[in-house]
Amino acid sequence: MTRRDQEEAKLDAFTRIAAAEFAAEGTSIDRLLEQARIRSCTGDVLGALTGYRAAVLRDPTSVVARVGMALELLEYSLVAPTSELRLLRLDSAFEQATSALAIDPRAARAHSALARIVAERSRAGRREGRGAAMQAIAEALAHARRAVDLDPNDADALEFIAARAIEWQRVGRVARAVARLLPGASEVDALSPREILPYASRAVSLQRESLLHRLTLARAQRLAGDRGAARAQLDVILRAEPVRPSDVAAQQAAEREW
Repeated sequence: MTRRDQEEAKLDAFTRIAAAEFAAEGTSIDRLLEQARIRSCTGDVLGALTGYRAAVLRDPTSVVARVGMALELLEYSLVAPTSELRLLRLDSAFEQATSALAIDPRAARAHSALARIVAERSRAGRREGRGAAMQAIAEALAHARRAVDLDPNDADALEFIAARAIEWQRVGRVARAVARLLPGASEVDALSPREILPYASRAVSLQRESLLHRLTLARAQRLAGDRGAARAQLDVILRAEPVRPSDVAAQQAAEREW
């Protein structure tokens, strides 16, 4: 049995348990989605993942279920014990997000989920060279931009654009000159530190509990020269009790950077 088969077998077992649990409370797709959302909010990533997976099995055309599963797989990849397993989970997340977009090309959450997943897959060790990595970021940014066009209140997409624009400011001059040739790169290149701030601020105002969004805001504030505001965000991050793996990663990054 391959590693991917083992992973699928494990998720199948947990999905059956989740489906049996939820069946006692009602078997509607809405009930499955609500229970998965609650588990996600409380940091039970595996419970949320298998809940959304049960919903996908119940209704394969549910965009909400597939996007939810993709995002939980992204979180689940952060706690993978090996790089191989992390990539497998990210590949599965990519499959769910692309399936959601195939069902509804105008689903903003599917676009913003795919933006994060494409970037993480590239970052997770594909070793395809700088050019391929930049191409992946350009593709991810295109999805984030599309998400914001479809839904200006998509916090994840707003944060993603701000985070990538901040990274862009740190890239060397030669790499930036090459990257400007990529589709959509000119839009990020044109954002000044002050223009990045509204994206990051809006993301936090829409999703205040996300430490990742707060970290991006702190970075944007520091880049813009407002170290006092950045420090205030940092204090919030460091005093928080992380719930989700991405929150833990954001807090650890804050501890390293400041």
